[in-house]
Amino acid sequence: MNRLNYQDNKITKIIGLDWVKSSIQKANQKVINNQKMSVLNCDIHKTPFSDNSFDTVVDTFGLECCYDVD
Repeated sequence: MNRLNYQDNKITKIIGLDWVKSSIQKANQKVINNQKMSVLNCDIHKTPFSDNSFDTVVDTFGLECCYDVD
């Protein structure tokens, strides 16, 4: 989740998204005891977040799966 690239004391919350359920299960096993991190199963085009919900968005291996880039 690129967490090693950030200063941990400045992170308030990390939310990972993926549409592949097996990936979500593996990720949830790794973050189960971390209060700052959660992983959700959802389509990036239909996220449950309102506009301006995040300070930073990082896309890792996502654009190649995107069906509506705009």
